[in-house]
Amino acid sequence: MTPVGRSSRRPSGCLFQETLNGHTKVTWVEHMEAHGGNEAVNIYKRLLCSGMAFGAKRWIEILDCHCERIACMMSLNMPPPTNLAVINPEGKRSIFKLAERMVNGYMNAVSGSIVHPWKVISGTGVGVNDVRVMIRKNINDPRTPSGTILCAATSFWLPLKPKNAFDFLCEERNRLQWDMFSGGGYMAEITSMRYGREIGNSVSLYIGENCSQGNTMILQESTTNSTGSFIIHSSVDMTKMKGIFMGGNPKFVSLLPCGIVILPDGELGDTSSGSLLTISSQILVDPDPTTQLPPESIKSVNQLMTLAVKKVNSFLCGSVSIDN
Repeated sequence: MTPVGRSSRRPSGCLFQETLNGHTKVTWVEHMEAHGGNEAVNIYKRLLCSGMAFGAKRWIEILDCHCERIACMMSLNMPPPTNLAVINPEGKRSIFKLAERMVNGYMNAVSGSIVHPWKVISGTGVGVNDVRVMIRKNINDPRTPSGTILCAATSFWLPLKPKNAFDFLCEERNRLQWDMFSGGGYMAEITSMRYGREIGNSVSLYIGENCSQGNTMILQESTTNSTGSFIIHSSVDMTKMKGIFMGGNPKFVSLLPCGIVILPDGELGDTSSGSLLTISSQILVDPDPTTQLPPESIKSVNQLMTLAVKKVNSFLCGSVSIDN
């Protein structure tokens, strides 16, 4: 979330070796130098010092998960048809491509990527009560709604193991406890395509009882491994999604990704005593990109995000006793 004081990547890379059983052996070497020059990154200090933030294991886990994802996307196993979603093989691939773009869009927004320049308005984005608010204007990119977009994000530490945090947040019945951006109503799963060895890895579609005019679906991807997890979602136009189900081009479906990223606080897997959560949301505040943003909009987004963070914090901390 917050930039490290100084970082540089030394000679790094990977080696692929074909094995006799038809598999591939991957050797990854990562040489990264990072120095924290900002007090705001103190919550990430253990993660950085462990070598896991930029380490080779992280890249291997990502590569492994990506291969599992591709295998599922290309397989002929289809989700059962429902009255809202009849998906053919081309449609399945289109949904996976759309979900991939959604995840990339979320990561670009949270990291302040130069791909989509953001202007920071307020906050550092570290701590339950410190929300970083950024703004950007979209005029002609069909992948994002046109207008003025705010991105609110913050990161904080929780005394809960990452896997437990992920499992609690993925529980369908728990969604109302943390998702402030789904209209406050129950979210019913329409279809889900699971991939890989982890039960929580899936691309899913939901519909909410409070979705405006009943013409909106929620696209969500959730992924977990020992180096980190995420639950990222975006509202999508139902009419356009029905075209995607039949193999339509996902390029012209606009997205505003929201979600949660969960990282261990410095140790791998079950040895980690706590989690680092980043919560972020993108909101279209005005369809006209030329208008001046009123201060009330920034205040309103800040308050909404602060409330969402406090609900997540309260909900997950309340579950600690269940784990212990």
